[in-house]
Amino acid sequence: MRKESWLSLIRRIPPQLRHKLMIVSGSGNELNITDIYRLEDDFMVVRGRLAGTTDEGSTYFIPYDQIDYMGFRELVKEPVITAMFEGGEVEIPQAPETGAAREPQVPAAEPTPSVAPATTQAVPAKAALLERLRLKRKAEESGQTPPPAQPAPPAQPQPAPAAPQQTNSTPPPDQPTPGKAALLERLRRSRSGPNPGSK
Repeated sequence: MRKESWLSLIRRIPPQLRHKLMIVSGSGNELNITDIYRLEDDFMVVRGRLAGTTDEGSTYFIPYDQIDYMGFRELVKEPVITAMFEGGEVEIPQAPETGAAREPQVPAAEPTPSVAPATTQAVPAKAALLERLRLKRKAEESGQTPPPAQPAPPAQPQPAPAAPQQTNSTPPPDQPTPGKAALLERLRRSRSGPNPGSK
């Protein structure tokens, strides 16, 4: 498209919708426009950011002959598009006036209902549980009634096991690394199940 055509098209887009534009350059870079500052004869000055990034908006000078195509990155209703080309008046949702004044609207946080924390019983330590099971079994074998279960002391939090440290990605010399063929053979065996002839 020639620069005159781009200028004509951009001027048709209402200022309230220009923050929804995206431009793809001839080199394939996509630029999300947040504001158009100026439309000159050979280039336009815009505020925007590269698509796929969360960077703050930067100012770009875009020559019209470097624009491959342009479009809206957000939904624009058909009557609005029709009115842009037919010159009619269509109600457009109001947007902030400038790119600098535009702040992302964050929905108000919903109040969280106050919920009383669930009471959790302390899980008996492994040793205490095993001791209770042994006493119960011993009592059943001897014909006695088992002693009443006593509350276990609160479990002490156990430190999380340390993650194994890998200092070197190569295995120790006493453990050879299996080759590609051996790994493929293991995979085939695991998928095919037990060998019928190996019984």
